[in-house]
Amino acid sequence: IKFLDPEKVFEHTTDSLRDFIIALDKEKADHLRYKVEGDVVKIFITPYRTQLGEKDLEFSLGDYNVEAVIALGVKDQEHLDKALDSHSAILHDATVATLTSGTEGSSLGSINWQDQSASSLCEMLVSLSEALKEDKPLLDEQTSTAFLTGIVSATDRFSNDHTTSRVMTMAAQLMAAGANQQLIAAKLEEAH
Repeated sequence: IKFLDPEKVFEHTTDSLRDFIIALDKEKADHLRYKVEGDVVKIFITPYRTQLGEKDLEFSLGDYNVEAVIALGVKDQEHLDKALDSHSAILHDATVATLTSGTEGSSLGSINWQDQSASSLCEMLVSLSEALKEDKPLLDEQTSTAFLTGIVSATDRFSNDHTTSRVMTMAAQLMAAGANQQLIAAKLEEAH
């Protein structure tokens, strides 16, 4: 799946899931504002009857900003991404929902969606995106290509028992949304 550029999408650490906190005695600050200048965000603190310096500021990391974890194809906590698993506070504080296809379910989440008739997680996610869309589709070209890759792979290029009319309809919908079927066919052929 290297041709889908997963490194551009997936994070390998939890660093971006926490706030960076700057603390200051409220008696020393009169006004706070920020301004974006190019690639920089400048934070302006107007002092109240004093002069501020570095010694007046405290820096810390806040709690994780995670309300929900959606675990795709994860059977139990041992199958979690190591970056997420190493911070158990995330799983403790967030709602965990698991999606699994096939006969093997999950014991991880408080919400578990298992579809034994689905060819793949991609089929389940396309179905979910259809249910969630309002006035415009949720899937773009990159996402459609990724989902179609999963479906084509799980159905062994539409040749095994997982190939259903529902799968074929989804494949057509994904191609209409911009999925690059020729790229998928070429890259999966190379892999074989």
